[in-house]
Amino acid sequence: MDKKLEDLESYLNVDNWLKEKSGNVVKYLSYLTEVVKKNQDKISEEICEDIYFYLYPTIIDATKIYGLICDSKEQVGKEGELIFNKGNDGLEEVLVKFGQLQKTSKQKKIEELEELIFKLEQLIKGDKTNRTLIHEALYIYQNRVNEIKNEIEILQNSIEKVTIGQSKWEVFVITAEHIIPRLKEELANIKRK
Repeated sequence: MDKKLEDLESYLNVDNWLKEKSGNVVKYLSYLTEVVKKNQDKISEEICEDIYFYLYPTIIDATKIYGLICDSKEQVGKEGELIFNKGNDGLEEVLVKFGQLQKTSKQKKIEELEELIFKLEQLIKGDKTNRTLIHEALYIYQNRVNEIKNEIEILQNSIEKVTIGQSKWEVFVITAEHIIPRLKEELANIKRK
């Protein structure tokens, strides 16, 4: 008898299913908005206006439903508008607000770059025994395609030359001192976006 009761409770408890499905609707509407906006030059103006006419309120309502299902106390009614205007970046902000994501990609990128800059600034104050720590700090950026990829490669090449004895520690320090302001500039750009 207990097994039947558990099965019935499980069947009636659709909260997680609703959260998943309504979240998917919001995500796919966000993706669709981005696709339309990226390709609006290929779509007639009239058709584009029609798409936006129906897409905008659909995103608004779907986001309200998703916020309700997520039991978000933070919902103010502008979340759908945020997604419509900012696309996937707006979606991530809403997911954080609704407690479905810890941090946005932008927040992660800012934190990681701040950490890298801090570590580099501290490690170049020491001596060449800090090479391994510098390699580790640069490693997380190794294969990323982003705005600072070239700077990271320059730093990696420079510290590698120190490691294999082709260059002096002081040369790496000068290189890092030249690159760090560029990293800070990119950090400021990311924060402004």
